[in-house]
Amino acid sequence: ARELLSPFMLVWSILYFAIAYLTWKYQMLYVYFDKYQAGGRYWPDIVNRICVATYIFQLTTIGSIALRKGAAQAPLLIPSIILLVYVQRKCHKRFRKSFVNIQARDCKKVEQRT
Repeated sequence: ARELLSPFMLVWSILYFAIAYLTWKYQMLYVYFDKYQAGGRYWPDIVNRICVATYIFQLTTIGSIALRKGAAQAPLLIPSIILLVYVQRKCHKRFRKSFVNIQARDCKKVEQRT
């Protein structure tokens, strides 16, 4: 699937990594410090964004294969989307509770600050 999309993605990949290089070079030169640490509370949002990006990738791949005279092979990729939905829901159900509740050590840190 990557071979089908590589000519289109090459330009955007080069542009992305060039901007990322300049950004990280600037941040490393001037040492960027965070005053606030989230303690991993953004992780569920990051996982959801990764899953959405994977959905977009899979749908784009299916569409690209279908448009390039591979209409018979494109439906064979649909189980991968179903599997991703299953894994995303299972992870959400399994790990969401630990990110919603505040841990005791975090409560202690908040009490010490006040």
